[in-house]
Amino acid sequence: MSKMSQLHAELTEQAHELGFEDIGEAEQAGYGVDWEKQKLINPQEMAHREWVKEKEEVLKDLETLQSEIFVTDDLTIEERMDIVNRTINFIKKGEV
Repeated sequence: MSKMSQLHAELTEQAHELGFEDIGEAEQAGYGVDWEKQKLINPQEMAHREWVKEKEEVLKDLETLQSEIFVTDDLTIEERMDIVNRTINFIKKGEV
């Protein structure tokens, strides 16, 4: 059996153990696949991973804004406001 077939069989078995017919049904219910660990991830873990990813992006934007705050040529006022607004929205949303 190929590695992909074996992985599909393992993920299908995990989906069955969770009460789903197949991987697709699990994904429709919010589950994701961690390809490195070869397992299904519950919706809470998926949401947390997305939050962490967004947090890293927001922090990167803030660091860019911080380093360019006094340089008027590198970031437009619109770009600066996008960073500020994205940060405000991220903080208001909070961790899932």
